[in-house]
Amino acid sequence: MDNDVKQSLTRLQGLKSARDTWEGHWQELAEYFLPRRANFGIAGPPGAKRTEKQFDGTPMLAARNLAAAIDGLLKPKNTRWFNVRLQDGHAGERDDVRRWLQHAENILFQALYDPRARFVQYSSEVDMDLVVFGTGVLYVGEAIGTGSLSFRAHHLKNSYLAVGEDGNVDTLFLSQKLTARQAEKRFGRANLGAKTLEALDENDPDTEFEFIRVCQPRFERDLRRADNANLPFSAIDIRSLFRPFLTILLWAAALVVFFAVTGGRLEKWIIQAGEFGDIIRYMIFSMYFSASTATVW
Repeated sequence: MDNDVKQSLTRLQGLKSARDTWEGHWQELAEYFLPRRANFGIAGPPGAKRTEKQFDGTPMLAARNLAAAIDGLLKPKNTRWFNVRLQDGHAGERDDVRRWLQHAENILFQALYDPRARFVQYSSEVDMDLVVFGTGVLYVGEAIGTGSLSFRAHHLKNSYLAVGEDGNVDTLFLSQKLTARQAEKRFGRANLGAKTLEALDENDPDTEFEFIRVCQPRFERDLRRADNANLPFSAIDIRSLFRPFLTILLWAAALVVFFAVTGGRLEKWIIQAGEFGDIIRYMIFSMYFSASTATVW
């Protein structure tokens, strides 16, 4: 376990160094088009003003209008913008199969637009990131205790991506801050480090700690098994600075959808830590959801 943590942190440092130049470009773009994201490599208190280079609202308005156009074209709220179908097209022609697929589609639509999922809000943030930076990161998970979907838009400055031999993104390093209370709820008290436990014991549950999530392919696994040690992707959570811990997830309802513009066309990449079973194998726009549950070791 310690070796996995060390290798992951070493690889993260390499990814950070490789994109130093890009962060300078993204910072310049953000200063004019998206000031709330203008903190690449810049430390500052939450809520600090970042509008020093703003002369008027024209750049921000232009970015917002393009993001709204993308939203309206790809996922209009007043129509069903996706459909569910089988990989085997002939089987999908049966009446009973069509009824089942329609039912699954209805459930999925309701789950996406459940107010608790906050899909509309966070997907709009990703649209803005896509317009300004060319890449957006949308996390799709399951809300703890509710069973509903949970979406998050992650800042590109905290997201480090790597691609596989086919040119698709297959690795994500995500740096995120959680309070001691949030970490306890997500990982369980037994998996927390000494400093996080100390904050909880001293009645300071809102102290923030940095965690790093690593989602990457698992190259050594038994294809005949579908337990948490043999799924196609692994997820490792590392507590920075202090005693690290490793969690292996049996799911990837914790799934990350990447959007990027390459060669003038919109591409979408997905990291998927689990197999779907036979619930929904395909969705338009290549969005996948796992039906498994999470287990933390």
